[in-house]
Amino acid sequence: LRDQGVTDLRRYLADRPEAIKDLAGLIKVLHVNQATLELFGAENEVALIHSIDRTFVEDSAAVFIEELNAIWEGRSYFRSEATFRKLDGQEITGLISMPISVREDEMRNVPVSILDITDRVKTEQALAASQSLYRTILESMNEVGEGLLIVSAEGRIDYMNQTMIDWFGEQTGKLCQDSIATLDPDANYSPVPVFSGKQRVVQYLSRRLVNR
Repeated sequence: LRDQGVTDLRRYLADRPEAIKDLAGLIKVLHVNQATLELFGAENEVALIHSIDRTFVEDSAAVFIEELNAIWEGRSYFRSEATFRKLDGQEITGLISMPISVREDEMRNVPVSILDITDRVKTEQALAASQSLYRTILESMNEVGEGLLIVSAEGRIDYMNQTMIDWFGEQTGKLCQDSIATLDPDANYSPVPVFSGKQRVVQYLSRRLVNR
């Protein structure tokens, strides 16, 4: 391909999906271990090798392009997250890894490992969704004039919503006892502490709201 003037392999393959299929067809799976059989839910090695096409999903082509590009660029190793499909149709997320050699004869048989990281990815996605929802709830408190801050186990302020910042100024990262806790005790705000794990959540209500 270089002799043909190709300089950007990603673009070349992206514009030629048929070339991706042709290149993928040149790869033959020779052997799989027991862990791989269990990962894909195959009864035996022959069953999995004969059904290897069923383990790929729509996004597999993009990962394959990156794998080829790693070889094209002369890297020594390739690693990427990828989605696979078990033989029962269930999708899983795997971390695929393979060494890359500059010697053509050493690339004839390449060991490829796939580590199942499905649970980790699901946990990360759930945590991200939870944090997004949590922050949305916290920010919505601004609309009703409620101030809220989160204090770490070490007593430092981890988070202040905008209402708290408007009232007391930016104090994030400071020790709570050196900032908000030492404000004028006659200030027109009522602290309402709530403990959650190792963090202390302190909700401040304007006394004007409390006395309505």
